[in-house]
Amino acid sequence: MSCTRRRHRCCDALHGWADGASGAGQSWRFGEPTSLRKRAQPRLQQSWCQNDNELPRAPVVKGLLVRRQHFRFVHPAALFGILRSLPGLESVTVEPWCRIHHSFDTGYQPRLDEYLQGAHTLKSLSIFEDHNLFFHGHSKRDLHPFLGTTLADESRSFEHLSVAFLADS
Repeated sequence: MSCTRRRHRCCDALHGWADGASGAGQSWRFGEPTSLRKRAQPRLQQSWCQNDNELPRAPVVKGLLVRRQHFRFVHPAALFGILRSLPGLESVTVEPWCRIHHSFDTGYQPRLDEYLQGAHTLKSLSIFEDHNLFFHGHSKRDLHPFLGTTLADESRSFEHLSVAFLADS
């Protein structure tokens, strides 16, 4: 069947849409490792970023805002793959949810440490790691001590720095 525009019908053969129904097209969805897919939630796939796939570079983008209302979990490989594709970023605001249990450690803090060491155009950084007492309980946060040191060293050229619940001062 050929794709034609019809009222209230989505037709995009490249991405797998034909006659208003989604088929098996090219997916641009990112997310966590396959072993964690039991949870039904929006996700940014780690596998896409680990297969030497790179997003197109967009040096004109100056700001990135990823609010906690927009996702439940973004795998660090996907998030930092996006950040690498935006070399001209001046402002980054990220609000990740804290992980449920230490067994779900995804390497977010070490990747943030690595990113900050190379983010020379960054002027404003705001990170708020959200924690829900009902969902996460009173679990102790596992912090990497080197992240605080990196924030202190790399933020000297920042105009704004706001980091909550991610590193101890």
